Amino acid sequence: MSGLTGSFVIHIGQAKCGSTALQNFLYVNNKSLQRNGYYYPAPIDGSRSHGVIALWLQDQWMPLSTGSRFEMYPQFNISPSSDPLFPWGEAHVPGLTAIFSSEGFFEIDPLFMARYFPSNDTKIIVYFREQLNFLRSGYAQEVQSRKIYLPFNEFANLGWRLDYFSEINAWSSVYGKNNIMPRVYERGNLLDADICKDFVGLLGISDTSDFSFSFTQTNPTIGGSLLKYKLLLNRVSEWDERTLLFKTFHALGDMAIAEERFRSPLVVPDDLAQAIRGKYKEPNRALFEMFFPDLGGFNIGRTQADRDDEALTIKDFEYINMFFKEYKYKDTRYQNYDVVDAHYKKMKEHIG
Repeated sequence: MSGLTGSFVIHIGQAKCGSTALQNFLYVNNKSLQRNGYYYPAPIDGSRSHGVIALWLQDQWMPLSTGSRFEMYPQFNISPSSDPLFPWGEAHVPGLTAIFSSEGFFEIDPLFMARYFPSNDTKIIVYFREQLNFLRSGYAQEVQSRKIYLPFNEFANLGWRLDYFSEINAWSSVYGKNNIMPRVYERGNLLDADICKDFVGLLGISDTSDFSFSFTQTNPTIGGSLLKYKLLLNRVSEWDERTLLFKTFHALGDMAIAEERFRSPLVVPDDLAQAIRGKYKEPNRALFEMFFPDLGGFNIGRTQADRDDEALTIKDFEYINMFFKEYKYKDTRYQNYDVVDAHYKKMKEHIG
């Protein structure tokens, strides 16, 4: 399959830039979008993002010797099909511009993307987050969703694609600068400090009276002692990554929503923070000169190095365990009453 027909808007992320909230918004407001000339194809896996399409495209672009990428992301709970139309569903409605959204598109070579989304009929929207803040949030997300326990400084050196100027140039060379719509993911730079309103504004929709913008937070960044709890759980657990995901992911997110202290940003020492920001100083300068000349640069804020790092105390350990024991989720795959029973003794041995 190649060369989809019609016109498209592709939201490519990046990760940890409000994508979940935006995808929920687009899914719920599909009828309002259609009244304004757009359409959000329903993802085939029952989710609200087009991550399945992104994974499928990644498999076509750069196959892995170990098998399909779907095996690495058990949350999709589906198997790839030999049918070339497998991930797309209804990708074209005559007269409407289709909107696709997944952070996974950011990982794909723009030249390969153009085989499916023609460069003359596609606009690319991407939100960028200051690199250190991206890494802190991304680290917490990986700890929450996967079985990793490496320290942050090692995570930050894993080869992340954070030279935004080079990335945007690659997309511009294929789709043309006029079809690339980069945005800075900072509340002060978003329309009404809201990524959903900002995105609708980029679509050229001025009357949003029939859109719903009321959503609860669904994908918070975990932090503080809750992050330390999951790091320790990842280290001592004998469960596989898929089981840990299903047993803990939603409970951890709901704990972070309920308790602000479980969302506190990761502490980064000043020398490491300066090294990370120094690495991207020149690419960021070029990016802002080309696309955001009025802004001057990212609003980097504090590194949080002036705050003591939060250790996992016995009090918080017991509180989190109690939450797990009482937690109920609508999807039975995520029932986690046995998380505490299986790990309590091992984890407590590591807490001073």
